[in-house]
Amino acid sequence: MKITIDWSETKTTSTGKEYKAVTFKDESGAEVKASVWSDAPFYASIAPGSEVDVEVRKSTDGKYTNLVGASQPRTGGAGMMAMKTAQIDKAMDKKARSIHEAQDRSAWMWSKNNASMLVANNDSTKNLPLSEQIDLIVDMATNIYNSEPSKPF
Repeated sequence: MKITIDWSETKTTSTGKEYKAVTFKDESGAEVKASVWSDAPFYASIAPGSEVDVEVRKSTDGKYTNLVGASQPRTGGAGMMAMKTAQIDKAMDKKARSIHEAQDRSAWMWSKNNASMLVANNDSTKNLPLSEQIDLIVDMATNIYNSEPSKPF
């Protein structure tokens, strides 16, 4: 709908976003107060006496009236949901990676523990020098860690 701006004043929100407070008359002649946000395509042309083609939108709670471009897409609920969905997907990916890394660490610790127990409790390796025992443990742990799980006995 085409409206003529009667009055406008540039203001800034507490978060620093610029907007224009405006008044205009609706179809019945009643004065309407509204806001035009700085990202509106016609923001620069808002001045008393200017005629703009806009859509008048009320906030969901009905407290605020905003002027948006006649072809400007709706934002808010749908945009917020898309952003929230993207954030949830990102968090789920991060959680999956963390779980995988924790399981990987657990498998490596299990491999090292079992290799250590086998070397320490085997009569043929008990009397080897410590450096050879450590090399044997590392080799055995690597083989256990990299092996495919076998069927239970």
